[in-house]
Amino acid sequence: MALTPEELTQRAPVWIALSDLFVGKELQDYDIRSIADRLLESGFTLDDIESILRDEVAPVFGSNLGALAVTEMEGWNDASVIEAVSQYLSNPPGWLQRQVLQWKPADKLVESRWRTVLSLITR
Repeated sequence: MALTPEELTQRAPVWIALSDLFVGKELQDYDIRSIADRLLESGFTLDDIESILRDEVAPVFGSNLGALAVTEMEGWNDASVIEAVSQYLSNPPGWLQRQVLQWKPADKLVESRWRTVLSLITR
Protein backbone atom coordinates (compact mmCIF):
# COMPACT_ATOMS: atom_id res chain seq x y z
CA MET A 1 0.00 0.00 0.00
CA ALA A 2 1.76 3.11 -1.20
CA LEU A 3 0.75 6.25 0.65
CA THR A 4 0.75 9.72 -0.79
CA PRO A 5 2.66 12.34 1.21
CA GLU A 6 -0.70 13.75 2.35
CA GLU A 7 -1.90 10.34 3.56
CA LEU A 8 1.38 9.78 5.37
CA THR A 9 1.09 13.18 7.08
CA GLN A 10 -2.47 12.40 8.18
CA ARG A 11 -1.80 8.81 9.30
CA ALA A 12 1.52 9.29 11.10
CA PRO A 13 0.05 10.82 14.30
CA VAL A 14 -2.44 7.94 14.48
CA TRP A 15 0.32 5.36 14.10
CA ILE A 16 2.34 7.07 16.80
CA ALA A 17 -0.61 7.25 19.20
CA LEU A 18 -1.67 3.64 18.60
CA SER A 19 1.88 2.31 18.97
CA ASP A 20 1.68 3.41 22.61
CA LEU A 21 -0.86 0.63 23.21
CA PHE A 22 1.93 -1.88 22.66
CA VAL A 23 4.56 -0.64 25.14
CA GLY A 24 5.63 -2.86 27.99
CA LYS A 25 5.15 -0.39 30.82
CA GLU A 26 1.89 0.09 32.65
CA LEU A 27 -0.01 2.93 31.05
CA GLN A 28 -1.22 5.68 33.35
CA ASP A 29 -4.47 7.61 33.00
CA TYR A 30 -2.61 10.50 31.38
CA ASP A 31 -1.08 8.10 28.81
CA ILE A 32 -4.53 6.79 27.87
CA ARG A 33 -5.97 10.32 27.73
CA SER A 34 -3.09 11.41 25.47
CA ILE A 35 -3.73 8.52 23.08
CA ALA A 36 -7.46 9.30 22.99
CA ASP A 37 -6.86 13.02 22.43
CA ARG A 38 -4.46 12.41 19.56
CA LEU A 39 -6.91 10.02 17.91
CA LEU A 40 -9.78 12.48 18.29
CA GLU A 41 -7.65 15.21 16.69
CA SER A 42 -6.78 12.99 13.73
CA GLY A 43 -10.02 13.50 11.84
CA PHE A 44 -10.38 9.78 11.21
CA THR A 45 -13.60 7.93 12.01
CA LEU A 46 -13.60 5.29 14.72
CA ASP A 47 -13.89 2.58 12.05
CA ASP A 48 -10.85 4.03 10.25
CA ILE A 49 -8.85 4.14 13.48
CA GLU A 50 -9.73 0.54 14.32
CA SER A 51 -8.70 -0.50 10.82
CA ILE A 52 -5.39 1.35 11.18
CA LEU A 53 -4.84 -0.33 14.54
CA ARG A 54 -5.62 -3.81 13.24
CA ASP A 55 -4.06 -3.63 9.77
CA GLU A 56 -1.17 -1.18 10.06
CA VAL A 57 0.06 -0.76 13.65
CA ALA A 58 -0.61 -4.09 15.36
CA PRO A 59 1.26 -6.20 12.80
CA VAL A 60 4.35 -4.04 13.38
CA PHE A 61 4.25 -3.61 17.17
CA GLY A 62 2.10 -6.51 18.36
CA SER A 63 5.06 -8.79 18.96
CA ASN A 64 6.49 -6.33 21.50
CA LEU A 65 4.26 -7.86 24.16
CA GLY A 66 4.79 -11.47 23.10
CA ALA A 67 6.10 -14.12 25.45
CA LEU A 68 9.47 -14.28 23.71
CA ALA A 69 9.89 -10.54 23.13
CA VAL A 70 12.56 -8.30 24.53
CA THR A 71 9.91 -5.76 25.42
CA GLU A 72 10.21 -2.07 24.57
CA MET A 73 9.03 -0.47 27.80
CA GLU A 74 8.91 3.24 26.99
CA GLY A 75 7.83 3.21 23.38
CA TRP A 76 9.39 4.28 20.15
CA ASN A 77 10.36 7.68 18.84
CA ASP A 78 8.05 9.17 16.26
CA ALA A 79 10.44 8.70 13.35
CA SER A 80 10.95 5.00 14.08
CA VAL A 81 7.17 4.40 14.27
CA ILE A 82 6.63 6.13 10.94
CA GLU A 83 9.53 4.23 9.35
CA ALA A 84 8.43 0.84 10.70
CA VAL A 85 4.79 1.16 9.63
CA SER A 86 5.71 2.69 6.27
CA GLN A 87 8.13 -0.16 5.64
CA TYR A 88 5.48 -2.72 6.56
CA LEU A 89 2.93 -1.10 4.23
CA SER A 90 5.37 -0.76 1.34
CA ASN A 91 6.38 -4.41 1.55
CA PRO A 92 3.11 -6.15 2.42
CA PRO A 93 3.35 -9.66 3.79
CA GLY A 94 1.74 -12.61 2.10
CA TRP A 95 -1.56 -14.07 3.25
CA LEU A 96 -0.07 -16.55 5.76
CA GLN A 97 2.25 -13.97 7.30
CA ARG A 98 -0.70 -11.52 7.62
CA GLN A 99 -2.60 -14.18 9.55
CA VAL A 100 0.30 -14.67 11.94
CA LEU A 101 0.92 -10.93 12.41
CA GLN A 102 -2.75 -9.97 12.71
CA TRP A 103 -3.70 -8.43 16.03
CA LYS A 104 -6.33 -10.45 17.73
CA PRO A 105 -8.67 -9.29 20.47
CA ALA A 106 -7.36 -12.23 22.49
CA ASP A 107 -4.35 -10.06 23.32
CA LYS A 108 -5.85 -9.12 26.66
CA LEU A 109 -3.51 -6.28 27.61
CA VAL A 110 -3.82 -4.39 24.32
CA GLU A 111 -7.54 -5.12 24.17
CA SER A 112 -8.01 -3.70 27.66
CA ARG A 113 -6.00 -0.61 26.80
CA TRP A 114 -7.95 -0.14 23.56
CA ARG A 115 -11.30 -0.44 25.37
CA THR A 116 -10.20 2.24 27.84
CA VAL A 117 -9.20 4.55 24.97
CA LEU A 118 -12.51 3.81 23.24
CA SER A 119 -14.43 4.78 26.37
CA LEU A 120 -12.83 8.23 26.16
CA ILE A 121 -13.32 8.62 22.42
CA THR A 122 -16.96 7.61 22.38
CA ARG A 123 -18.20 9.71 25.28
